[in-house]
Amino acid sequence: MSFVGDMNIKLRSVSLYAFAEQYLKEHLPEGIDEAGLEKYFVSQEHNLDSINSIFERFVRSTQNYQRMPKVIKFDERRDEISRILNGFTPANVAQYNVDELYATFRKQFNITSKESPQNSWYKWSKSIVDSARLLREFKSTDDFRAFVDSFSYNAATRAALPFYLSGKISGMGFALACDALKELGYEYYPKPDVHMIEILANLEITEADPLSVYEELIRIADDNGITPYKLDKVLWLICSGNYYLDEGIKAPSYKKEFIEQAKEHLNFLSSVEHRITGDIIAIYSHEQEADDSYSREFTKRFMEERLHQINWMTKVPIVIYPPENDVIIERVDRMKRMIDRQRKLESEETKPLHD
Repeated sequence: MSFVGDMNIKLRSVSLYAFAEQYLKEHLPEGIDEAGLEKYFVSQEHNLDSINSIFERFVRSTQNYQRMPKVIKFDERRDEISRILNGFTPANVAQYNVDELYATFRKQFNITSKESPQNSWYKWSKSIVDSARLLREFKSTDDFRAFVDSFSYNAATRAALPFYLSGKISGMGFALACDALKELGYEYYPKPDVHMIEILANLEITEADPLSVYEELIRIADDNGITPYKLDKVLWLICSGNYYLDEGIKAPSYKKEFIEQAKEHLNFLSSVEHRITGDIIAIYSHEQEADDSYSREFTKRFMEERLHQINWMTKVPIVIYPPENDVIIERVDRMKRMIDRQRKLESEETKPLHD
C-alpha cells in the first residue's frame, strides 16, 4: 500500500492540486504575478484557421522530445523551416522524400552531426512527412475537428486518438500526440511527459507509464473542476520554470523540492483523514442524532482542537487549504449519514411486533 494508504481519492486529488497551485504562486519569478499566470492556463492556439496551422502544430510537437528542441530550435528557425515546408502545406510536404528533406535541413542549418537514422534531424524529418500524409486527408479545419470529436464519447475513447496518431506518425508517441492536441485547443488532453510521470510516480499515486499518468491527470482535473490543460500547465511551470509567454523571464526547476514537499503534505492530509474518520465514528456514535450542520461544526472543532497533535511532528507547520477542508467535511458528512442509517436499522430491528 502506498504512503497515502486508504486516503480518500478525491481528497488526494484536491489536495495535490491545491498544494501545487499555492506552490506555484509562492515561487513565481520576478516580473510575473498571479494575474500574469492566467494566460498560461488557456490554450493560445484554439482558433486555428487552416490545415496548415494544424500541420505546423504537429511539426512543432514532434520535436518536443527530450533534448530535440535544443537541437531543432523550431522557434528560432521557424521562418526558414516554413519556407522548406511550403508554408506548412501538408499536400505538398506529403510528396517529399524523407532522405531529401533531411538533406535539405542539414544543408540549410549547417548540421555537422553524424548522419544516422537515429539522428534527431532524420527522425524529425520522418515525423514531418508522416504528419503531412495524415493531414492531407482533411479538406478543412472543420473536417479535422469532426475527426477529433468522433473520439469524444468518453475518456476511454479520447485516449484512443493519441494512440491512433502515435501509430500513424513516426516519432510521435502517446505523450507527444497529447501535446499536439492540447496545444491545438483540445484542453482535455494533458501531456503525460517525463515531468508528470516523475511527479505522480514519486508520489506513489500511479504507475510510471504515460497512459496511467494521463488517466490520473484527468481524474485530478475533474475532481478539481478545472481543465486537464490547466493542471498540466501548473505542474509543468513548477518543473520547467519556462515562462515562455513572457520574454526574458525564466525560473529554476523546483521539481525535486515540489515532490518532496507535496509528499509531506499528502502524508499529512492522510493522517488528518484517518484521525478525523476515527473521531467521527467514536464520538458521533455515542451522541444524539444531529442536524445537517453537525459535519461542518465537527470538522471545525477537530481542526481547532486536534490538528496541532498531527502537525507538531512536521518541520514546518502545514496548512489545510479551503478546497481540502471542504472535501474533509464531505467525508465527515458521509460517515455521519452512514451512522444515521445504521441507527435507523437498529431502531427498526428493536421495534416490538404488533399482534
